[in-house]
Amino acid sequence: METKLKQLRLAAGLSQNQLAEQAQLHVQALSKLDRGDRDILNVRLETALKIANALNCSVNDLIY
Repeated sequence: METKLKQLRLAAGLSQNQLAEQAQLHVQALSKLDRGDRDILNVRLETALKIANALNCSVNDLIY
């Protein structure tokens, strides 16, 4: 099952590398979230905000 993050990333037409670069995150950290190995609810708010900003969505969109 795809994570909400992966759905949003694919809808934005971004690779993991591209999103990681735009969000200023390590691709390994983003990859774990993208695959669901790490829950988005367990990341720092700053990290969630970086991802949401890069995807032009809200943090709520990443969760729900």
